[in-house]
Amino acid sequence: MKIVQRNGNYYLDFYFRGRRIREKVGSSKGAAVRARSVREGEILQGRFKIVPKRGAPTSDILADKYSDQVSVHKRGHHVERYIIKELKAYFGKYRVSDLTLEDAEKYKTKRSQSVRPATVNRGLTLAKHMLAKAVEWEMIADNPFRGVRNIDVPRRDERALSADEEVKLLAACDGVRSRLLRPLVVLALNTGMRRGELLGLE
Repeated sequence: MKIVQRNGNYYLDFYFRGRRIREKVGSSKGAAVRARSVREGEILQGRFKIVPKRGAPTSDILADKYSDQVSVHKRGHHVERYIIKELKAYFGKYRVSDLTLEDAEKYKTKRSQSVRPATVNRGLTLAKHMLAKAVEWEMIADNPFRGVRNIDVPRRDERALSADEEVKLLAACDGVRSRLLRPLVVLALNTGMRRGELLGLE
């Protein structure tokens, strides 16, 4: 199995069951070396399958199918729909078969410029699971995001409000016009629910 470079990108070039396979990895040679090791292992274990690229959908179609068939059954699907919407906005027009590890790294870099590391990681985790389902649904042969690493999230000590702080917080809520703010804050104080979970309640 060879690694070849063309137009700034690296490809895996090999034959499988009499068919020549040229698989784009990205612009990183290190990623190409790792991808070759993974592919060679899959071939030895009989887990490598050829999936025609012609039938691979775009990422937004995969996202919609995942939302309808997988996400809807999760307890936190009201929150997850916002992450799916954001992933569609970024990857939507990419064909699933054309995604590479490098695309995941670019997403990680771009999102890190505007949101916290934990938020980026939630998007990456969901994207990886969506692509794992794409493999299961035989849209692609392998999950291109499987090797991407999450961003390190600095640990922060948890701190609960004191009784005096709770009183001040609720008093501040009374000074706001919205009649919904205080009930939401009271619910958050007593349950620990996050903003997305609170706003997703029906």
